Amino acid sequence: VRERRTVAVDDLVEIVPDQEVRDRLVARGMRSNMVAPLSGTDSIVGSLSVVRAQVRPFNATELATLEAFAAQAATAIETARAQRALAERNTALAQGLERETATADILRVISQSPGDIEQVLPAIGQAAGRLCEADDVLIAFVGRDGDVSAWDHVRGYRTLSARSLPTFSELMAGVRMFAGPIETFEQAHPVSARVARADGLSEVAELSVPMLSAAGPIGLVLVRRYTARAFAPEHVSLLQRFAAQAVIAIENARVFNELADRNREVTE
Repeated sequence: VRERRTVAVDDLVEIVPDQEVRDRLVARGMRSNMVAPLSGTDSIVGSLSVVRAQVRPFNATELATLEAFAAQAATAIETARAQRALAERNTALAQGLERETATADILRVISQSPGDIEQVLPAIGQAAGRLCEADDVLIAFVGRDGDVSAWDHVRGYRTLSARSLPTFSELMAGVRMFAGPIETFEQAHPVSARVARADGLSEVAELSVPMLSAAGPIGLVLVRRYTARAFAPEHVSLLQRFAAQAVIAIENARVFNELADRNREVTE
């Protein structure tokens, strides 16, 4: 095969010195053998082998026939690989375009509603849920008053007391990723596990990334699946991009509203 040539052996038993191996060849009906390489454009992609249970050597016509089938098989394999590579590239391009479109849509919402974070978070959350193939999305951040503002696709935008989220600072500490049964999830993340149990889930996949401002973490973006199908590494970078956009929106809204308040004071 390495030499890219077809080889025929009249009797495999005659070329094997080990008696135990010879006995196994006879028992398995492997006597006359013929092998042709599957030669690709740049490399060998495999081999095609036929065997006879009795000693009956292959002739030149049969060798030529095997070589013809091997050439067809090699062509089929290379064609399938090329088609798969093209499909993967097209999928990657489509996903990239969808990400860029989502980013542009979010930036447009931010520019159109600079002081209204309640308009921006849903756009970010919906895009994160769609591109991460998630069943749930939560975006939450701590305001300057210490209260927690949150958005999810079920309850919408709301304000919570920081006391209701005792582990919120821990959730913002870094990237968290989990997929598996609730019992295992509960050991590392008891609060999230209680929420999942309350939602009737027996297994879950969860990914969260912190929202990082210049002063440090101010919140998180979390996506969840109702099964243990784990999120992929590319979902981490994607969610980090959405978290960065959320930080921009929050800071923009704060500055815009502070400026509006000052303008009102001056006017009054």
